[in-house]
Amino acid sequence: VHGGRQLISTVCESGPGNSMAAQETSTDISNISELDSTYIEGFYPQANFNFSKIMEEMELEYRQIRKQQRRGFNPTMRNEAKRLKTFLSLPNDCKSAWAPSEMAAAGFYYTSVKTAIQCFCCGLVLLARSLERSPFVEHKKLWSSCKFILGEEVGNIC
Repeated sequence: VHGGRQLISTVCESGPGNSMAAQETSTDISNISELDSTYIEGFYPQANFNFSKIMEEMELEYRQIRKQQRRGFNPTMRNEAKRLKTFLSLPNDCKSAWAPSEMAAAGFYYTSVKTAIQCFCCGLVLLARSLERSPFVEHKKLWSSCKFILGEEVGNIC
């Protein structure tokens, strides 16, 4: 819809020998959509406001941020406690429906760019927080092939 296809190389540690295995996934980054205007419109049915337009503008900004982030496996963020510590630098005005411990347990760390969180294994970048789904469920919904989400050995340190 908005842009071409991008080949993303996802690298995760695997197996008892900790050998690196690369998984190439073809995905259209612009198709990753976190926002749903119908959900918001359901709360304000009488509002004379174009939620879709605002959401479209936000998604465009989110796509730009996603494209600027490092892709793939980030070995420095394998440790869940280290991922959790990144949320200490989250600005106070960034409210989230998800607890930092939930996000870290789902493989995410804070990137220090706006509200962006990123998976250490697959590189998925999220900027919005679902009120209906946990970070783990949202991660699985948007990037179901993530080896961490699939429960494979990727070098995660709890």
